Amino acid sequence: MLRLRRFPEDTPPYFGMFDVAAGRAVSTVGSGCQWVTPWTSLTHWSVLHGAAGAWPQPVAAGAGWRDLFWSPPAEGQHVWVRRFHRETASIKTAWVCAERA
Repeated sequence: MLRLRRFPEDTPPYFGMFDVAAGRAVSTVGSGCQWVTPWTSLTHWSVLHGAAGAWPQPVAAGAGWRDLFWSPPAEGQHVWVRRFHRETASIKTAWVCAERA
């Protein structure tokens, strides 16, 4: 079990197992959604000492944009999403946890 950081680099660290043969990190958290992160999107890692962090993290008062991994929308919730930080357009959608889309 590792502590991981992904692109963009200012996203919160998260935890998961790294599969060297497949070149990806796999995380299963909270509601059972499985997150797969290819090695090309990972920027840093360290050994996870102790228990994995709380998921989802509490949302700060007045927070605008939220990280999908740490603060996922409710199933079917209508939201605005972006693929990358501030460089891409926002897309209005309904969140589907099983598809992470």
